[in-house]
Amino acid sequence: MHRRLLQLVLVLNVVGFVAFLMVSNGHDWDAFFTFLEVEQRAWMVDGSPPLWSYQLCGGITRIGDPQSFGLSPLFLWVLAFGSFWGGKLLVVCCMLLGWWLTVLLLKLLVWGDSSEQGTGPDADDRLMLWALAQMFVMGNFFLWHLHMGHVSFCMFYLGLGLVYFTLKAWLGNFRWRHAFWGVLLSWTYYSSAFFQSTVYFLVPIFLCLGVLVVVALGRRVRQQRPLRPLLQRLGWMAGFHLVGIGLGAYKLVSMFHYQSLFPRELPLHRTEYGDVLAMAWTQLMPSWNFRFMGSWNASGAYPYVWEHSFLNLCAWCFVVFVLFHLVQRLTSKEGPSLKVPKTHRSVLWGLGIYFAVVFLFALGEWSRWLPHSLLRDALGGGIRVISRYQIGFALLLLCVLALLLRWDRTFRTFFVRWVALPALLLVGANFFLFGKGSSVSLAKALHRAWAASNPGKGHMKQVVFTRPRDFHSYGYPPLLQNYAVLNCYNPIRSVRNIRKQLRRQGIPLYNKAGTVVRYRLRKSVFSFIDTHHYKPPQRCIQNSYFTQQTFHLDASCPRKLCLNLSHLNLYKKTEFRFDPKRQKYCRE
Repeated sequence: MHRRLLQLVLVLNVVGFVAFLMVSNGHDWDAFFTFLEVEQRAWMVDGSPPLWSYQLCGGITRIGDPQSFGLSPLFLWVLAFGSFWGGKLLVVCCMLLGWWLTVLLLKLLVWGDSSEQGTGPDADDRLMLWALAQMFVMGNFFLWHLHMGHVSFCMFYLGLGLVYFTLKAWLGNFRWRHAFWGVLLSWTYYSSAFFQSTVYFLVPIFLCLGVLVVVALGRRVRQQRPLRPLLQRLGWMAGFHLVGIGLGAYKLVSMFHYQSLFPRELPLHRTEYGDVLAMAWTQLMPSWNFRFMGSWNASGAYPYVWEHSFLNLCAWCFVVFVLFHLVQRLTSKEGPSLKVPKTHRSVLWGLGIYFAVVFLFALGEWSRWLPHSLLRDALGGGIRVISRYQIGFALLLLCVLALLLRWDRTFRTFFVRWVALPALLLVGANFFLFGKGSSVSLAKALHRAWAASNPGKGHMKQVVFTRPRDFHSYGYPPLLQNYAVLNCYNPIRSVRNIRKQLRRQGIPLYNKAGTVVRYRLRKSVFSFIDTHHYKPPQRCIQNSYFTQQTFHLDASCPRKLCLNLSHLNLYKKTEFRFDPKRQKYCRE
């Protein structure tokens, strides 16, 4: 009966996660809805890959955007279900895949490859692993970012698969079928929005594995043992990654090339230091609608507690483990029931090295020689928010807890009977604590607008400028009404002082986000052909339009035309050149 109840709660938590995701409407959901819609129209309307788009940010790369999904197999969800439902389903499916991959990873670390020989986990062990994995993949680190609309953070789930296949190759039981799925996952990952998950998650893990490989090679040389078996395993480890990276090279090369030309404009003197104390307590701190317990305002020393808290229930379970053994020592005369197998000593060494690596990354910029500083300099300063490295601590505690439950049969019985169910109930209850930015009515309104839109109209003749806040605009509703959005979401290459230039030309701007969300596009709509410096024929304005990657100028359009767009497609030759005086691209 207890097992059935645990299984029921696991399923209900998935339902709760889906409901939580459907009503989440943080401001970055609008950004990713717009990205997905633009890329969908490239495929469905223009019949071409989304390399560039004039419908967003006055013209911006898509293939070179590190947050783009348009050239990845994951985009099939958007092609099948549209930008609204497709974007939501993309996250749900990645979570379910990440949940399963986490279970496989824990089985590999705790039981090794013995599961293939019939000596793996029993029914209770498997249920325990599914429960632990759900506490991780539905923890606050993922919930907060997905709630705010950071769709690219679902790539952390796919990163778990890359770690699993890498470790499986390291343990030596790697077959061609594993290589096939590893290559497919690697290609899917490196052709998508992989930047954050690589920087904050995979780089520390692979750096740790690099240390382990060097140690293993040194030991074999010292003991004069043959290197061939180890080199074969290294070949499998690196091989499926390299093949996947090769298949996704079109995305990688374009992204690094574009970022080298137009890097993200971050402050040059930004310094971020890791708080050692915060590294511990933020694993236990919940994110409850910007407040603790719904009443205490999270201000003072840690005003941004909602983003940097993880409510890692595996950490709380570890606290329960410590308390359980303290009570057992005080009340029982028997010795400790914890027995560490010799086969797990190498796993413990690996986790210890991983802790040291993540700890050094999480210290941030205390020194220019720390890993985060070196990585930031190597990537041109485009990474920040060092608290995101703490996803490594969450994964570490998950693995340690799984090992403790394997070693300590007494605590495992106690955990399954008394701890697992309350912990899973807290996972489900936590969905209801993200009130800010959730709105069923807004979700319905956005869906109605999406359902009423017709991607076949995707030929745009007018441009809208929105500015509710710095670096963000509400572009999804205007785009659904076939307006192009001139201003950009992030400072990725835009002409400076464009707001002043538009004011000088008498083009009114939005001052409130609500006017855009309610789809009232009145004052800030203007033709993408500039009519201020030069008056072209009316037929030229009416019959000209642009699609994702191409201008279509009517034959009646004369020379001397200028465009109300910030910059042009780098992948196509054009007769327009940038005029610094007008801050526009004009015909020569």
